[in-house]
Amino acid sequence: MQRIHIYTLFDKHTQKPCCTGILIGDKVIIKELYRPGAGKLLIKIYDTIKYIHNLIVSAQERKITIITSDFKAHLKTFDLPLLKEPYEVYDLHLPAVPPESAEQDAKSLERILRSMANHTPKPYQKIFANAAVVYEDLERVGLVYNYKPVNPIYSQKTYSGRSKTMQFNIQGLGEKCLIWPTYYSEKDILMHFDWVCADIRAASILSGDEKLSRSFVDSDPYTFLMHEVNANSKQSLTRDEAKLFLLKSINSMDFTSEALVDVYPGLGRWIRQIRNQLREENGYVETILNRKFPLRSAKNMLAALNAAMQGSVAHAMQSAVRRIWEQFGARLITEIHDSLVVSCPARPEYVEQIMDGVANIMLRPFGDDGPIFPVNVSIGKKWKTWKLCRTYRENGVYNVKKLTPEN
Repeated sequence: MQRIHIYTLFDKHTQKPCCTGILIGDKVIIKELYRPGAGKLLIKIYDTIKYIHNLIVSAQERKITIITSDFKAHLKTFDLPLLKEPYEVYDLHLPAVPPESAEQDAKSLERILRSMANHTPKPYQKIFANAAVVYEDLERVGLVYNYKPVNPIYSQKTYSGRSKTMQFNIQGLGEKCLIWPTYYSEKDILMHFDWVCADIRAASILSGDEKLSRSFVDSDPYTFLMHEVNANSKQSLTRDEAKLFLLKSINSMDFTSEALVDVYPGLGRWIRQIRNQLREENGYVETILNRKFPLRSAKNMLAALNAAMQGSVAHAMQSAVRRIWEQFGARLITEIHDSLVVSCPARPEYVEQIMDGVANIMLRPFGDDGPIFPVNVSIGKKWKTWKLCRTYRENGVYNVKKLTPEN
């Protein structure tokens, strides 16, 4: 497979690109950009940006694979088109390397590019790159927050691969407020799509625990655990207590707890296997799509375990976000790790169409042959005032309620 490798050194203070290295075949090309003190004319910098822009666009048109890192920054820097057709780009999500001198940077770029050429691209890296197109579009379109325009800045530079918002942190917004996409209306309603226990669903897939997977068919793992414990003892565990019990068992990696021995033994065996695997030399844990998290790059074993679960949810969400954006475009307001929010006209026919369309993508984020992620759908006029109206599961739609919120 023909490939082009591209890596750019960005100034950590200004975020401007200092220089870009390109590997085509066995030839390394170094392109200087904004290097302080170099005295390069702006027109020459723009010519270089145009060169790299045309190189990437031409490669896409010719179906040539590009291997890069921080594709989102490249989208912005080289003004790349935000295509609805997926890019043939794989983002290796490498640590940023700060620029030094022109001579040293040329050596660093050649070393990095040669190393990148030894990587075998993985499916999650293409998902990661194409999700960057969505996040860049969300930035460019912006939002209206209580009648004021705002532009959240999305970053994928996190340990697990989940996105985070800066400048205007819509992902962490807790107040009841009006939010709508720039191109739409304040009269629209908000739809909140929230996966049922997403991290635990990822753990059920990774562990292959049949009972844990079965708990998602018509319930959830905490309710299922509550019934199992109460049926076999005189206890009257509540769902909240069952949730705390299961999360404590997982977070302590205690595979001997009742929750992981009697109720979810497959999960317990998987956690024990992970502990043993991480104790090995160069031990690591993998996500659903085989992204590796080595223990040496984690704070501890629990951080690596959580990264495998959260990283799996990140793969699922970025895959879903991309497909939702392709279909519904600027109606997508934001993604919030294991949930997302979409704007919709307050008319039943639109509500039905958008709700079913988005929910069915989230239900099968990796496509029709992939695992099922049950999703709760709520609606409301203001941020976080939404009320549950439906739950989409593998075997049907439940909790069907009136679609237009009373407000």
